[in-house]
Order: sequence, then structure tokens, then C-alpha cells
Amino acid sequence: MRVRIVNRRLAEQAVLPSFGDNIFAQVQERCGVQAVVPAPAEGRAANVLRPAGFQCTGIDRITQATPADQRGVSCLAATATVVTSAGLRALHDLRAGDLVLTRDNGFQPLLWIGHVAGDKAVPMAIEIAADAIDEGIPSEPLIVSARQRILLSCPEIAAQFGTTEVLARAVDLLHLEGVSEVAAPDSFFALFFARHEVLRVNDAWLDTLQPDAENMRCFSSSQRDAITALCPRLNALPLERSYPAARPSLRRAFARQFQRS
Repeated sequence: MRVRIVNRRLAEQAVLPSFGDNIFAQVQERCGVQAVVPAPAEGRAANVLRPAGFQCTGIDRITQATPADQRGVSCLAATATVVTSAGLRALHDLRAGDLVLTRDNGFQPLLWIGHVAGDKAVPMAIEIAADAIDEGIPSEPLIVSARQRILLSCPEIAAQFGTTEVLARAVDLLHLEGVSEVAAPDSFFALFFARHEVLRVNDAWLDTLQPDAENMRCFSSSQRDAITALCPRLNALPLERSYPAARPSLRRAFARQFQRS
């Protein structure tokens, strides 16, 4: 099957193959990824409810009241595999300049990869078992930081937000069978690109590092300097303008409503 994909940050459209990643759905039938959302039936738009707890948020706002499990860096275990122009590669084998497959922009060069360690950067590790999201997604167990975000899609999201794809933190999916807290491995890595991207990791779709205040706080000074040198506009503009998110992020209250069909 082929679907029309609209790059949300560029005007042009492209036709790309579907990866068959029908991810989440409420109890009814599954919905394949559809980047172009049909217009609602006339007269029904006013019936779409937007409870405050279900509002999308563009950035995770970290405050003193934020629980520890929502802090730290968005990162993945070193053994996770991504699709590169040279084939599947584990994160620990990646180097800056490698071309990595992204959902929106094809193969893009990896600008920076940083080692992440310590309780400050990874206060909680989450394991997503094979097939926990859908059949073959992920294809192998995947360990990520609690704050790492995963792409979700279902009809209810389209009704609420006008987009079929959103991101949810791994920690907010602990209610799902096959998603659990585990002891953190020694090596995690964060991947930084010229834009916020969504990568195919162990056959699931996960986002790359978005250098918000919490992510940057947990890096060493040399790591922060390396990132800002690659993207000087981070210091000149708010994050929403200097490094916009590839997808909206869900609040915990909404993410916890998902159930695998």
C-alpha cells in the first residue's frame, strides 16, 4: 500500500511507501498512518471535545514539581538499531556524518551523537518488549529513557487534534502490557540532527534529541557546547522557533488512555 505523506515543515508533498505501522487504536478497528486527515463532516466539527487534560503540548515544561521519572535526557540504549544508508546499525557503531533514515526527510546526516550516563540524565529506564506496540513493533526489545518519546497513531488522535501522529513519553505508556521499568544499562546515546526527526528504531518510530532546557541541563558543558556550535540559533530564539518539534507531544493524562486493540 502507498500513502501520501505531507512533510509538516515543508510545503511540498511526496509519495512514500507505508511501513505497515498501524500502531495504536482504541478498542475498535486499527487505523493505518494517514498523514493527510480528511476534513470532518459538515456540522460535526463543533462536537469535537478538547478536555484540558487532553491538550497537546509542544514542549515538556519541567518545573520543580515535575516528578523525577519525567526528567532527564531523551535517549536510547546503545544496542538499539537504526536504518542507515549502509544498512542496520547499532547506536554504539554510529558516527557523526552517518546517513540515517528519518520518517519525514529520508536519509539525513547525523550531526552529533553523545554518550549519556548517570541517574541525573537517566533517572528511569523503560523496556518496550517485542510486539508491545503492535505485531512486529518493536521487532526486538527496546530500552529507552523514561523521557524518550514514541510515535503513536489512532483515529481518536485525528478527531482531537487534527493530526494522526503524536509523540508520547515511554514513562506514560507503562500501563501497557510489555512496557515496564528496568535497571538502566551502562550506555545510552542521544542523537542530534539539523531538525527534530523521527527515526525507525528496532522497527518502531522514536524521536531524536530536541535540545530543550531539561535535555541540555543533563549534558556536560562540552556536550552543550558541541550542540550549540552545530545549531547557533538555539541561543537566539525560543525553542519553538529555533528547533520546532517534529510532532505534537501528548500529556500524560491522554497517553494513558491508549490500549492496544
